[in-house]
Amino acid sequence: MNTITSVEELKARIQILETRKGFAEMELKRQVSITYDAMKPSAVIRNTVKELTHAPDFKGDIVTAIISMTAGYLSKKLAIGSSHNPIKVLFGNLMQVGIANTVAKNSDSIKSTALHFIKNMFSKDHDPVT
Repeated sequence: MNTITSVEELKARIQILETRKGFAEMELKRQVSITYDAMKPSAVIRNTVKELTHAPDFKGDIVTAIISMTAGYLSKKLAIGSSHNPIKVLFGNLMQVGIANTVAKNSDSIKSTALHFIKNMFSKDHDPVT
């Protein structure tokens, strides 16, 4: 650093340092505000959801989960109906979980079978009468 030899140089140096201090305080306040906003629960949830939705297998996993839960629920409703018998309700719940797990574990083969079935259904060579 240069040696200060006059009062004017000292005043100029003080002014420069006060200006730097002001900019540093403004930057620190801005960083604190950004950090505070990032730590809010809504921001944490929003960022977590954003990260999950950008995961490569997320959409396929969600579709598989929805399909398996729907299949389990529908099978329970078809088999048990709206019975209030505790044994039937227990059986229905076990069946729902079992079918949901089976569909989830075999989702790839179920999807390929369904696509094959749909493809054959709408092919031009398919004769619906036979």
